[in-house]
Amino acid sequence: MGLLLLFGTLVTLLILIMPDGIAVSQQTRMPEVETLTYWPKDLEAPATLPTVPEATSYRYNIFEWQVSRRRSFNLGFRMTQRSVRLAIKVSTLFFTLIYATTLFLLTTAPEEITEGLEDLMQPLKWTGIPVTEIALTLTLALRFIPLVLEEVQNLVRSIRTRAIKWQ
Repeated sequence: MGLLLLFGTLVTLLILIMPDGIAVSQQTRMPEVETLTYWPKDLEAPATLPTVPEATSYRYNIFEWQVSRRRSFNLGFRMTQRSVRLAIKVSTLFFTLIYATTLFLLTTAPEEITEGLEDLMQPLKWTGIPVTEIALTLTLALRFIPLVLEEVQNLVRSIRTRAIKWQ
């Protein structure tokens, strides 16, 4: 679970700084001038309007860092509201998918998984696809995965025990 959390965090950070796909050119809501001038018809001298404060504190760009080395090459990162929402969605979905799959495989017997897959694939029997053989093959693969993981763990332990230098 620790590695899954680390990988989810890395995915979140990468999506945060990646472009979000929207090329938004922003302009200010108010003109550059501090006050606006208007000419009422019944007055001879111009009157000035007060400066209007921003309606909300919303900003599309949360963080922006840019270094311009050449005119044609710009290096930088921008974190936007959309990239934050996208990063949270993708990392949450990724974590849920991997963790739920692992939990399902650890708590359900392979025979029950086979029966469930076979029931789900019953409509494919009408097309002549060998549903039973496919379900049994998937069950054998599911039984084989823990054996492979155990062998990899044994290999890593033996390498650590012998203090092998990989260089």
